[in-house]
Amino acid sequence: MSQHFHLLTLITILFISNSDVYSQLSSSESLTFYADVLTNASSLENRIHANEKFIEELDQTLSLKESFKNSLESLPWIFVRYAPSREFRFISWQLELDEKQFQYFTYFQSETGKVIKISDDNQTLELRETYSASNGYAAIIHQIIPFDNYYLLASYRQKPNGISQKICEVLDVKDGEPSFGKSLFYESANVPNGRGKKRVIMTYSSVASASMNINLNTIEKVIVFDHIISVPGKTSKEGMIQVPDGSFEAYVQNGPDKWLYNPNLYEGLEYNPKSQSKPTNRKNNVKNSKKPR
Repeated sequence: MSQHFHLLTLITILFISNSDVYSQLSSSESLTFYADVLTNASSLENRIHANEKFIEELDQTLSLKESFKNSLESLPWIFVRYAPSREFRFISWQLELDEKQFQYFTYFQSETGKVIKISDDNQTLELRETYSASNGYAAIIHQIIPFDNYYLLASYRQKPNGISQKICEVLDVKDGEPSFGKSLFYESANVPNGRGKKRVIMTYSSVASASMNINLNTIEKVIVFDHIISVPGKTSKEGMIQVPDGSFEAYVQNGPDKWLYNPNLYEGLEYNPKSQSKPTNRKNNVKNSKKPR
């Protein structure tokens, strides 16, 4: 075990036994401390305790007047993502319960200061369901991309069996309330309007390094993701695992209310990421970019 983990555990033990000392820390210092411990402490008990204290401190911070102006982007391991218009933001993080199981936490806050906690009741996502904050799922929010009168939302989470999911769906915000999912994703141009999938879910083994990027340019509007195949794992215990094979698939915008599936990213597209630089999101919260498992 690294010296860093031992030190975190020792500090956490001291923190638990002498909470009066830590009550003197500023809100920002407390949030930073708890975020570090809930992510890196070797003891599950300490991680859970730190997560509970982090939630208490975050709730108190967000309840303050004009709390939306407190960016929170300097918090380690916490993902803060704003809409480009700065009308709202998501705050999300994960708590490791064991080697293959994580619990996710997602907050939505509008510029008015209203805070909504996203429910994490659904372990199985449906491709054709629209979810509200009260019956949806929590995840790490990576990207918020505006389109016409809605947003595209890219998120990540890992299921209890160690299978990872990267999700792209429509985010709609009305009267300060978020909803997730809209029938915009079509496998074929022959599918009637309104009967498309409400989200794209890429499922792969946690040992794989897969990506889902939303690339925008003046010629094409494309949602790009790795093509996933099944291959034997390194050990018999792993069985078959889902990994990218080096090729790419895409959904290409085909009108205001349709994204059409393209099994080959480069086929029929004037935009070719192999010959042109890809748009990136590196400036967004790079310091908080510890890769979720």
